[in-house]
Amino acid sequence: MHTLPRTLLLILIFSITVHGQARQTPFDPDSSANQLRTLCEDIGPRPMGSPGEQRALQHAVNCFKAWGLDDAFVLPFSIAPSDRSGQPGVNTRSGTAVGVKKGTTGRIIVIGAHIDSAGPEIPGANDDGSGSAVVLELARVIAERSWESTIVFCLFGGEESGLKGSYHFVQNFPLIDSVALMLQVDMANGVDWLLPMYDLKRSSAPEWLVNAAYEEFHRLEYKGLYYPTHFYALNSAIGGASSDHQPFLERNIPAIDFTTDVSDPIHTPQDSWTWFELGGLERSGDLVYRLVERFDRGVPDTRSGAFLTLQLGSSPWLIPTWSIWGIVALSVILGVWSVVQVRRGRTEVFGQPRPRIPGLKVAALTFGAVLCGWLTEDVMSLITGLRSPWYGEPVNYVGIGLLGFIFASIGAGILGRRMNLSRDPYRYFLRSAIWFGALIAVMSLGGPRLVVYPALGLIACSIAVSLRSPLYQVAMVTAGAYPTARLIFPEVYEFIARLIASIPAESGIMNILLLAVLSLYVWLLIMPFALCLTGIVRSPRTSWPVSVSFSNNAVVAGCALILVVTAGYNAVQTTYSEFRPCHVEIVQEFDSNADTVRTVVKSTEYLTGATIRYQERDTVVTGHETIVHLPPRRMSRSTWMTVEGSVPSAIGDTGASIGTFVNVHMAERPYILNVTYTPKHASIVSADAGPLAVGLKDGVARLRWYSFPDTLIAFPVALRLSRADTVTEIVEATFVGQATPVSVASPVPGNVDSRTIVRSRRTIAVGRDIRPPQESE
Repeated sequence: MHTLPRTLLLILIFSITVHGQARQTPFDPDSSANQLRTLCEDIGPRPMGSPGEQRALQHAVNCFKAWGLDDAFVLPFSIAPSDRSGQPGVNTRSGTAVGVKKGTTGRIIVIGAHIDSAGPEIPGANDDGSGSAVVLELARVIAERSWESTIVFCLFGGEESGLKGSYHFVQNFPLIDSVALMLQVDMANGVDWLLPMYDLKRSSAPEWLVNAAYEEFHRLEYKGLYYPTHFYALNSAIGGASSDHQPFLERNIPAIDFTTDVSDPIHTPQDSWTWFELGGLERSGDLVYRLVERFDRGVPDTRSGAFLTLQLGSSPWLIPTWSIWGIVALSVILGVWSVVQVRRGRTEVFGQPRPRIPGLKVAALTFGAVLCGWLTEDVMSLITGLRSPWYGEPVNYVGIGLLGFIFASIGAGILGRRMNLSRDPYRYFLRSAIWFGALIAVMSLGGPRLVVYPALGLIACSIAVSLRSPLYQVAMVTAGAYPTARLIFPEVYEFIARLIASIPAESGIMNILLLAVLSLYVWLLIMPFALCLTGIVRSPRTSWPVSVSFSNNAVVAGCALILVVTAGYNAVQTTYSEFRPCHVEIVQEFDSNADTVRTVVKSTEYLTGATIRYQERDTVVTGHETIVHLPPRRMSRSTWMTVEGSVPSAIGDTGASIGTFVNVHMAERPYILNVTYTPKHASIVSADAGPLAVGLKDGVARLRWYSFPDTLIAFPVALRLSRADTVTEIVEATFVGQATPVSVASPVPGNVDSRTIVRSRRTIAVGRDIRPPQESE
């Protein structure tokens, strides 16, 4: 009888203990999940400027108010600023939902995410409904207690269109100079990788912020925080993928973003509630909450850093930029010293016959081997009948490509012996050192994170040529080549490979050009290593099996067997699925001046076996086509769009200028609206459209609306030309949907999007008299 209360007490204590372990902060993942479901299912797709984005922004403001924040509003913009200059760009209707929890000081911590999605068919559950859901839940729990810092919650619009909302916020938020820290959550899916982003091209967030993020993450006992050094080196050099923390970093505000695995199917309809893994919400929410607690009382004075991050195990190693430039200088010194040393031991004497153009021969053989490595994918394409057979598992095809490259390198070695290659190591290492020097010079333009790769390669090759054992020499060159190989196959190679596969092949020439560009990129990076290895192998001092292994039939047969087995395994693997389908787009273009509809079906994968139903007829695609043009169809004048323009009035007496007023009526909201003014011979010197943004490039004026503007667009336009001429006005509206029914049934799973493009054009003669433009009735 007395054991029952004791048992109940133990159960209660155990429940409290388990609950305490599960919830390390007040962040409630269930509440966050409800917010995510509202955004991606109840509201749905949210491209910049769309009614969906507007509803999402208002939903965020309503939540901020309901939770008792001190202020809540939308900071709107009708012209999307460019990423850095702030010059007029796209006409839109977007903004940033802002919630403010006032602290006892004016110091501000910003917590952000972007609330828009990438397109009208994309729910954006992961990218970035999840980050927005995390921020909304953080706003709820942070509002429940007092803080020293003022916490500002931002849900930015227009991130997918080029960080428009965050740039606008940084340029227009009146208290931006009081912001001490910015924490961004861009994707919080699953519990695999969590990638911190905090780099610009030549600077980073301060070291204290990076170290704090790792420390708090480890205290929470989560796993997966990982810095992809090689991918970020490329990404920061070319100004690639980023998030809304970037404008803050550029303003010298400490900022960091946390992003989950980018290999998830973002920017597709599969970025939905159905495929989302909820575990990542709590992990990201707990981490940001802990960072807010840690820095609530203030942050260190250092605003930025300059270092390269190399993660060893679960901890980051922050290498100062000055030491990287020191490595570069050391590589140059070692390279020059090694060239001198190798020259002293050269085996060829001037004036005596010697093999010609050894470097050019090695370059040709190396490029051939690289080309063979990439061509293995084309061989697999022939075997499987698919354009991108590696789409399902790109990493598996890296192995096939490497095997193809090794097999081709063996063939190149056999062929090289017959080409009478020089046996003087000096001739090869001199060219290798020069090539490394050129790479260092070029890649230094990409910043210190990128230039370190050829510098490490030069150091490794310089050490290799000073060693006596050919085995150690080859091992050293191989070790030096590994970092460079990671620039070819970085940590997020799956994401890059699928991104390339998502580009429809307009023609066979485009495929050839893509293959050539990829091969050239790899060849340029590995060529100095190939020269150094050739010098080692061809050296008269080399007397070990490396020099004869190229003729070993067992090695050749073994490599061929492995290649065949690997290819066979991958050939039977599933390429496309409901989770990772291909993309099919149906584009219909209606010219209102010709009353003709032209229909094109485009696919990222071969349409072989697909049935296209059009005009009550079925057409089965039999060839390897990615683009199918259907017969044009006559239609009566479109009801999708009508354009009315006032009679142009000439303005100005010193140059050719006109003014006109345009009314565009549409049956439904267009996804995109473009209006272009193109002179026949002259160029447009200036253009003005009143309060609207108008772009001027290469003598052509353009107005653009994105996305889903109103069904009636009316605007004045004043154009000044370099001389009298005729100007063609083209109004082009892109709608989501079809002008005439088309369906595609393919044996390959695919997402099908439909677009109808309606065009209207008129010709305007430009004179020289001045009169202000008059609005039409």
